[in-house]
Amino acid sequence: FWGGPFTYNNQVLINSEISASDWEEMLISIRDFFQSKGEVTSRDSVYEWSSPWGTTNTAHVTALKNNGKTKLSVGWNGPLTAIPFFIPVPLVAIAALFFGSEFLELTAVPGITFTLLATGLSFLVGRWGLRKHLDKGFKKLNKMLIGLEKIASKEISKSVSDADQTNESQVFSVLKEPLLKIDEEETISELEIRTRNRNQTRT
Repeated sequence: FWGGPFTYNNQVLINSEISASDWEEMLISIRDFFQSKGEVTSRDSVYEWSSPWGTTNTAHVTALKNNGKTKLSVGWNGPLTAIPFFIPVPLVAIAALFFGSEFLELTAVPGITFTLLATGLSFLVGRWGLRKHLDKGFKKLNKMLIGLEKIASKEISKSVSDADQTNESQVFSVLKEPLLKIDEEETISELEIRTRNRNQTRT
């Protein structure tokens, strides 16, 4: 009815356990997004950031490590976000009632109808603006969560890259051995030719 919901909750699952350095990098993005240093707590398997006490809109980010995986959760709650969008509604109602009563003296149009129409229209405009504002905010929260997921996934891509480099070195060593054998065979054949030439010269 008011244009909500006024809460956001989403989570992603990472196929690795994040490190303390990964969490520190995440904190930079989190604090930059919410424009607040926030309160940070960490335990053996849990990292958590939460908005400071007393803020109108509360938020929290949690990274839970378990069985070689990490669950990233982002939550936001802001019911007071609606207030600025609906402040004009009672003001429009008062103004419409005043002008409606004056308007009623000149025509047969009921002033109460004019007041209801003006109030309802201002409410719908406020609700539409609030809905657009919340949708935009939720999209930004989704982007932030994707960014945190990319930070956490760096370790996975790094390990895969290291594995690829190891495989390449193994392949190179396997290819290198036949090349060495070829070089040795060529060297042996050259020595044999030189020896034959010397024997022919002596004879």
